[in-house]
Order: sequence, then C-alpha cells, then structure tokens
Amino acid sequence: MFFNIALYGSEDVKKNLEWGKNIIEKVMQNSDLEYYIVDFDNHQTFKNYDVFLDNVKLKLVDIVSLYISEDTKQCSFSLLLENHSIYLRINENSINESICNLIIESLTLINIKYGYIYVTDNEMYAKSYEGGHNFINIYDYEDSSLWEDAQYEEDDSFLTSKLRLVYNKNFINNFHLSINIDNRTLKQLIVDEKFGSLLQLSKDLYLWQVAEEQLESVNELLGKNKILISWIQPQTQISKPK
Repeated sequence: MFFNIALYGSEDVKKNLEWGKNIIEKVMQNSDLEYYIVDFDNHQTFKNYDVFLDNVKLKLVDIVSLYISEDTKQCSFSLLLENHSIYLRINENSINESICNLIIESLTLINIKYGYIYVTDNEMYAKSYEGGHNFINIYDYEDSSLWEDAQYEEDDSFLTSKLRLVYNKNFINNFHLSINIDNRTLKQLIVDEKFGSLLQLSKDLYLWQVAEEQLESVNELLGKNKILISWIQPQTQISKPK
C-alpha cells in the first residue's frame, strides 16, 4: 500500500524540490542520501543536486517533469512543472502519524493552493491516478478520466471553484470555502452539516478532514451541484482494474 499526497499551485521550483528532499530524508531517517533528478522532457539525468539547481537558475534546461527517488523505493517525489503539481508517495511501512503530521504542517512552506491525500495498492496505481490515466478509480462514484480531461484542457478551476473529489484529507483555500452550494458557502455547509472538520494551516490554506463513512454522501451532494470534477453516479462507473 502507498500513502500518496497530491499538491497543486506552488510555482517555486527550488522551494518545492527542497521540500520534497527534506520529506524524503525525514521518512528515510537519513540526511545523507544520494538523489538522482531526471528531466524527462530533455532526457537528462542530474546526479548532482546542486548542479541541477544551477541549471534551473540559469535556465539551461526546459524542464517539464522532474523525479527524485531513493533506491529502496520507500519514498518518491515528482514535480510536474507544466501545471505546478507535486506528488509524494510513501510506502505504508515507512509512514506514521508523526511523518503525516510533519508533511501537513510543512505545507505552508511551499505555498500550495489545493491538494489531497489518498491511498493506493501500489506505486503504479498511484502514478496513474495522479493524472487520471488508465481508468484507475479509488471510489465507486468517480471517473478519473474526467480529471485527465481537465488536465489536458489546462482547466485550473480546481484551484478556486471546484475540487477533484472529496477525500479523507483535503487541502483547500478561501476561494474553495466561498463556493456557493444551495445558497450556502462550502464553509457554512461544512459547519452546519458537520461535514468533517476544518483546520486553518495558514492565512489561505485549510485542512478539511472528512470521515470515511461521510465521504459518499458529501461527494454526492457536491457532485450533484457540479462542484466535483471526477464525481459520477455510481451506476455509470467505469470498472476498476483488479
């Protein structure tokens, strides 16, 4: 099983890389790891972290996708620059409550605008789910290909007026909390209907936690109000691979 976190909206490449590097070192309990960084767009590999950052600073590479990993595959970090996306994957054997809290508390360092945490059976499924590829769905009421379409169309409404879906842990901003649903804001709805809890992490970032038993009903309400990009009626579900 893999613990996965997807984050969006942070545009500072150096800060994002430093954040991912720091999290990996905390997970691995080792501050002297060897990293490799791959520029997939130009088919280049940088084994020297500082040399890579120099290339970024001098704009000598046109980077679309970067990858930082440790050989044991206990933890990996990807950064997609074309849509300012950050993905962190941690093997369940390496994650604990302390690490999870550390990750959440550190999000204010990279100025994200949206994100969520989810669990997959393996790393391959995590990578497919990130982009909505290969019909990998986590819930019966989602079609991940709708997320893929939104990414392809460069639809960034999920940063302000929509969500991909509602997960157990969601990172949302003040624009999200102001979304109108049946003459109430999302924030009012969460408070009035006790749809989980809100924890303010910074001036414009909140952790919205929803209990597992509430997820389907919360997703249905928001989905029917056209707030969720990937939500569908369960009977129209595309089969999830076994």
